[in-house]
Amino acid sequence: MASARVKGWVELDSNRLTSSQVEAMLSDDLSRASRFGGEFLIEWNGCKARDHFGIMAGDCPPGTVLCNGKEVGKVDPAYPLMDLGEAIEIAVGLRSDEGVVALSGGVDSALVARLAGLECVVVGASGSHDISRAQQVARELCLPLEQVLIDSGRI
Repeated sequence: MASARVKGWVELDSNRLTSSQVEAMLSDDLSRASRFGGEFLIEWNGCKARDHFGIMAGDCPPGTVLCNGKEVGKVDPAYPLMDLGEAIEIAVGLRSDEGVVALSGGVDSALVARLAGLECVVVGASGSHDISRAQQVARELCLPLEQVLIDSGRI
């Protein structure tokens, strides 16, 4: 099998996969792509697969597996039933290997920042409520915070 080109990230059963793992799975059984979750466009051996929601841009319809231009399958991962807290922890964990968290200081962004444990960034005008709340939350969570100030005249 020629090497698979993976744009984005792929998960299976709540485990993030490496490009090598994706390639091995697809060389073994093309239909395994139908269970992949994540945000991806995979290209291999004249085939393509794109994530279920079409988050990753590509020349393949969302949620489709194409080989030589013909649809050979659908990408429709079956997620197990779980409580909301567990689902949020898994979702954040799958996306927390790199990057930063946009922190407004509100409940949602504070929860994601705490679970991800990544550097945070807040964007706003000097003296804005978002910046002061984000500073307070970042301090309480012991997370680094980068502040990007926007000139209020440019808003």
